Amino acid sequence: MSFCTKTTRNCLRKRFWLFPIFLVLISASVNEAISANVSLFQQAGIVKGTVIDSASNQPIPGVTVQELGTNNATATNEKGQYELKLQSDDATIELHSIGYRSVQVKVNGQTIINAALTTENAAMDEVVVVGFGTQKKQYLTGSITQINSKKLENRPVNNIGQALQGLAPNLNVTISNGSPNTTPSLNIRGGTSFSKNSSGAMQVQNGSPYTLVDGVEMDISLLNPDDIQSISVLSDAASSAIYGARGAYGVILVTTKKGAKGGRTNVSYSNMFQWNRPSAIPDLLGSEEIQRAVVNSYALPGQNEAPQTAIALLDSIVAYKNDPSRNPYYMIGSQIQWIADVNPYELAVRDWSPSQKHNLNLSGGAGKTTYYASLGYFGQEGMYRFNTDKFKRYNFMLNTSTTVTDWFKVDLKTNYNRSVYTEPVNPAGKGGWWRALSQEPGRNVFMPLRTPA
Repeated sequence: MSFCTKTTRNCLRKRFWLFPIFLVLISASVNEAISANVSLFQQAGIVKGTVIDSASNQPIPGVTVQELGTNNATATNEKGQYELKLQSDDATIELHSIGYRSVQVKVNGQTIINAALTTENAAMDEVVVVGFGTQKKQYLTGSITQINSKKLENRPVNNIGQALQGLAPNLNVTISNGSPNTTPSLNIRGGTSFSKNSSGAMQVQNGSPYTLVDGVEMDISLLNPDDIQSISVLSDAASSAIYGARGAYGVILVTTKKGAKGGRTNVSYSNMFQWNRPSAIPDLLGSEEIQRAVVNSYALPGQNEAPQTAIALLDSIVAYKNDPSRNPYYMIGSQIQWIADVNPYELAVRDWSPSQKHNLNLSGGAGKTTYYASLGYFGQEGMYRFNTDKFKRYNFMLNTSTTVTDWFKVDLKTNYNRSVYTEPVNPAGKGGWWRALSQEPGRNVFMPLRTPA
């Protein structure tokens, strides 16, 4: 459609007259987006409340209360009470428990949110994957928890271990550190056995569950979370009757997605971009405060005064802070004594580290054949400004199924995983860069982070 009425010149004038309005609309949209992002970093509050059964008005213990879009979650106590520190004021909490309908509540500045959950009878008709096939929940006699793909979708997670946090009762997920390639450790029911340590004292050991992906033993941390259809957690002793000694610490069964007969191909693409930051950074003393404490400490055991070398080093540190160019270091004989005032965390640790995830999948079916194929990529960088660690994971999956006759079906499942991890050279005996920065502040604060040219 054209806005021209008379001449080409008038047409051009009208089109250029509309162009500034278009820029204003874009600018307004960008400002709204920036305002929305800024609001995420505002200081959030604490929400608390009580969860009861709508039919009996009795408190419900063990209800998971989670802030949507995050891993921030807690559970109600035996009185049905909970308390959750929110990460954002503009938050929505979800309350869910096995056998009850999930409830989502917008916080909107509320500090007390009580909820009444109703039982979900339809959940008893769900088909659960168990060790010897499938079975309806209403006929189960063992302790089995199933997590479907809807609970795993749209969660900002990097691996299956993070996705399972707070979703299954009695399933403990532990992440030892923030390294990009850290594999979460899984444990069911807590302590599983006792043993003696080197000193002869008894200690509790936590065993890991037996994990199977489509019937094949596999480390589930290598999987792409978007390729999972359901996860069943078998947490009672009945698992040993099926899997023997390997199921003594529980069993986790993972079922991957398959195609559906529909006569057309469905193509789906999703991506996620994150910026991570350290949860806490140690606050170290400066070089002058550390050396002044060293000088004053000599009076504690009853000595009259500190050695002259310690006092001279303190004077050199003060002189360096007043005029660094003329007092770069302090000499004791032929040995250099560094007198810089360095915070290694500010210089070596980034405020943000990026990560991204991309997924492309095709699924469908025609006639007697169904198929599901997916490609996935995940990349994450570490927290250090230089010589940082980088992690990349590539996933490919192909599931096809063909029904030959009424009693004969052929399934083909192919799964390819490749992980590439580049890590900085760890200092010997320091236990990693993060610990090396915090240990021996008398060295790390006084000397430059990089060797001068």
